[in-house]
Amino acid sequence: VPERRISLCPGDILLFYSDGVTEAERERDEFFGTDRLEALVRQHAALPAAALAQGVVDAVDGFSRGMRSDDLTLIVVKALPRTVPFHCGGELGQMECALELVRALGLPYGESFAYELELAISEILTNVIQHAYLGNGGEIRGEFRLEADRIEVDVYDRGVPFNLAAVPDLAAEPARDPHRCRERGYGVHIVRQVMDEIDYSPSTEAGNHWRLVKRRNKGT
Repeated sequence: VPERRISLCPGDILLFYSDGVTEAERERDEFFGTDRLEALVRQHAALPAAALAQGVVDAVDGFSRGMRSDDLTLIVVKALPRTVPFHCGGELGQMECALELVRALGLPYGESFAYELELAISEILTNVIQHAYLGNGGEIRGEFRLEADRIEVDVYDRGVPFNLAAVPDLAAEPARDPHRCRERGYGVHIVRQVMDEIDYSPSTEAGNHWRLVKRRNKGT
């Protein structure tokens, strides 16, 4: 069997089990089966991993009335919400490591989600490098908070504060030359289009602070 690597979103569940689970039977040659197992896991998906595992064992025992003829092996792995820090230098050539992390974290939420998240973070990092640090280098740091339905991003820098309120809402303006748009905040306009929330707080104790939120669409 070829090796395969997968990434999990918070709330995703991996279930490893022996045939002692699905082939547990009762009279009339009726087996517990994968459909019954899947329905049970979906019904109790909010439980902690240990409680979910015990629930499966109890259900199998109840189904077979305690007369299982085979050993039962069960492992439940559940991905939890987590925070992932990141940092990069304030030069365009140093962004790629951060963007690789963005892609890896975003892909479990869907290809479109990952693409739009990477696009937004790329625009924010470029903004910090070109406007906050004026291309002279500096440190950019932050963190990603992964939840079942969204990713929240905080980005901090110690550069020149940015005036987000002064960036025009290009969606409400007539079509313009793309090069002129980019000069007038088109990058921020892109971020506004692909993220669900965008906020900026200049000169906080931790530095200039970009906060972004992207939610996962239902059904993806």
